[in-house]
Amino acid sequence: MNLPVSLHKYLVRIAPNSIVCLIIFAPLFMISCRQSGNGQEAVQASFNVDQDLLEEDPLTDTGLSFKMQYPAGWEMLEDSVRNRLAEQILVGRYAPARIVSGVLHPVDSSMLIILDVSRVDSSFFSNLKENYAVILNQDNRWLDVQLETFTHHCFVVDQYVLQNEQLVQFRLQCRKKGDVSLQPRLEIYFFLNRSTLKENIKSIESSIGTLNCIN
Repeated sequence: MNLPVSLHKYLVRIAPNSIVCLIIFAPLFMISCRQSGNGQEAVQASFNVDQDLLEEDPLTDTGLSFKMQYPAGWEMLEDSVRNRLAEQILVGRYAPARIVSGVLHPVDSSMLIILDVSRVDSSFFSNLKENYAVILNQDNRWLDVQLETFTHHCFVVDQYVLQNEQLVQFRLQCRKKGDVSLQPRLEIYFFLNRSTLKENIKSIESSIGTLNCIN
């Protein structure tokens, strides 16, 4: 996606000598835009998917009716790691959620986690869209928080990008097109080390590009 100008400026600001960051992020998605009924831009995204960078068998969940391939060489989370993540993530408003899948980069510990958030109170997500810069950064961990909404295959996706000097987090909340409740079905997290972003970003783009519904 041609990321917002503010994000381009941010990447330069935190890494003034690393123009490669712009080169990596700018082609992440190719987009076209149109005005939605509420006056906001509805973004239709397409992706450069390289199957050589992905595992052949996708992550799936029939109850949520989704499938998505993940980066090649990433390993399924061990039960002990998955349980620790559940203790940290499935609390408060997210107590009704469940971890569907998770994979880990064996070298740099980058991670992909998929949550079923279909039972999380939908009011949380609407409040998040209005106040995301505050809600997602209450501990001031992140130097920049951005929101982009786009459509891809059967989903409307609210993508939050959180960044500091060490980490980049993609947080994608996915709801079915035409769902009048605006309730996300699943939430996809990518936790990425900035130091290895150049090596991973094409795999991440390819992985997100395979997100689709199970017909």
